[in-house]
Amino acid sequence: MSEKILGIIGRGSVVKHFFLYVQNNLDPFLENVNKVIFLNYGFVSDDVFKKTPFFQKVSKALPDISFDVLPENAKASRSSFYALCDVVLDASEGYVPGRSMSSKFLARPHSLYDYALRLSNEESVTDVEINWATDFAIYLAEKKEQNERILMSEQQFQNHWEQARLVIDAMNKKMIGDTEKMSLPGKRFFLSFPFSLPLLFERANELQRTIEKGHSELPTYLLCVNEPCLAASVLAGACPLITPYLVGITGFDVERLEENVNKEYRSELTKAGFPFYKLHCSLAGAHEQFVSVPEVYPQSEEERPIFEKVLSSIDYQKMYDFMLEKLTSHYQDNEHLIETANQVSRAVYQTVIAAMQSRRKALSVFPSFYERPLCNGYFHQSGNEKTGLFFTGRHRFRNGSVFSDVK
Repeated sequence: MSEKILGIIGRGSVVKHFFLYVQNNLDPFLENVNKVIFLNYGFVSDDVFKKTPFFQKVSKALPDISFDVLPENAKASRSSFYALCDVVLDASEGYVPGRSMSSKFLARPHSLYDYALRLSNEESVTDVEINWATDFAIYLAEKKEQNERILMSEQQFQNHWEQARLVIDAMNKKMIGDTEKMSLPGKRFFLSFPFSLPLLFERANELQRTIEKGHSELPTYLLCVNEPCLAASVLAGACPLITPYLVGITGFDVERLEENVNKEYRSELTKAGFPFYKLHCSLAGAHEQFVSVPEVYPQSEEERPIFEKVLSSIDYQKMYDFMLEKLTSHYQDNEHLIETANQVSRAVYQTVIAAMQSRRKALSVFPSFYERPLCNGYFHQSGNEKTGLFFTGRHRFRNGSVFSDVK
């Protein structure tokens, strides 16, 4: 039996919570994944990576899975990683100059992050003096004790810094404008995405080199990063051949929305004679809280008569407004933050399993048509053109690539 390999990029909270979720839902995972390979993009050797508390904890908690690290040195070619993996989960994040370790809403004064944070709060930045050289000197001071890590060179740091600054300024100019003040998007557009952009270009270049070396079978590539649809559009633009295999994880938003809708409309479902019926929700459009389009839909055609009877007693405009309000509200207390982490892990887990099941199976879709589709960001083609953008929507997988469930 051939190995079914999951590649992981990143060691942050998303990956840690994901493996905690795997521990509690082990059997389906073991049926579909028997090896996990981490991408080494920051350590002087794979042995150093394997000695980190993170790797030790994960590998010991899941002894039935084989764990490995590639490449041996972070400066070496990464083509072997992409060539070996069936599915890649990218949850990496770029270095953020000046961001506080204790809170994403605190910044070191006169840093690039201080500049971005003020713009996200619609504050003046006229008194914020920033330059890449100052942030680089502090970066070196922060990392001076980490002898086993490969640090960015001065030129690499400058390139990353200047790319992030360009995106922050472009976003500010677009959203604020000179004549008409527009509603700002989520803070992630300022505080997260600009700093991930340089890494996205690096990943695209790595994938392109993998293709050029003759590895034609690309992995299914799952992005679990801030602004996943925008990130996917960037990655696909720089490496077009990855487009059909590329997914931005957004399913956690649907789970949160569905929970709120069924709680709010439980009495209406009871009055309609279906107290145990569950309304299924989905999202479409751009992955941004002010422009996402929520919807409820029947799970199957057989279910449609019940669905229509339930909806006939509900004011759908009020329901739609309610769903929009829930999309634009955020959980703040610790209890909801923990549940949000679980929702993200479930969405990642379900997507990984379905993608892995579909690999090298051109005549079947996963999840099957008897199961509920996934809801994530994937490429929506514009008419008959080959252009398009990544938007959220219902989908399945076939042979490792996205199969749209939208009719």
